[in-house]
Amino acid sequence: MRKVILLNLKSLRMFENKKILITGGTGSLGTVLTTKLLKTDVDTIRIFSRDELKQSQMES
Repeated sequence: MRKVILLNLKSLRMFENKKILITGGTGSLGTVLTTKLLKTDVDTIRIFSRDELKQSQMES
């Protein structure tokens, strides 16, 4: 049986003051994860993506 981890703000607190690397950050899952992490107190979020257009749109 697989363990399911819900991405709520309480569970994301374990990333506070951490540096986060998200690969595929402009995809649907990466975008949701990035949005939720921005609501916490993370130190740094780095996003890698193959789609330069989506990445530049995300930066603005």
